[in-house]
Order: sequence, then C-alpha cells, then structure tokens
Amino acid sequence: MLNQAQIDEFRKNGFVVAPGVVSKDTVDHLLARLDEWVEESRSHTANFDTDTPDGKARFDLEDGHNAEHPRLRRVANPCDVSERYANVLFDGAIPTAVSDPIGP
Repeated sequence: MLNQAQIDEFRKNGFVVAPGVVSKDTVDHLLARLDEWVEESRSHTANFDTDTPDGKARFDLEDGHNAEHPRLRRVANPCDVSERYANVLFDGAIPTAVSDPIGP
C-alpha cells in the first residue's frame, strides 16, 4: 500500500500523507455523518450520550455551543455508533497502510 519513500517519511517525521487511501465517496459519507452529529448537537446544551464503556460523554461540546452556532468539539470513538466509520478504520485500506511502516 505505502511505497518505501512514504515509509521512510513516516519513520523520519512520525506521519505520512497517503492520498487516495480512502475514497472520495467514503470521505463524503463520513463528513455527511459528522454533519448529522453536529445537527443533532443543536438540541443539547451540554456534552451528551454517556452510553460509553467509561461513562464519559461521546459527544463533547465546546464552550459557547448553542443551537444557532453548534460547536461539536469531539466524537469519542465514532466507530461505536457508525458502521461506516468502523469499516474505514478496521476493514478498509487504513489498517494496511498503518501496518506497512510499523508492522501488523
């Protein structure tokens, strides 16, 4: 998946850009799902969805968040609530790309 130059770049810089690893269609779908979560956050005034293994909120809101100007800061482990996110991270090209420079 990654070529030797990309692996060397990762080892030198600690990261690598790998264009095309995730298709545009998949990225568009992930962004649309994120937009849905932002839209859902409009109806909340504090962090929400504590049905997580550690009991912490899955959806973390920034200071200043309100219905008119939603500020969803973080979605903790989106793989738990989105099959597409899970597929991208666990079954797609990303695991292969990650294993190239660091091993399986």
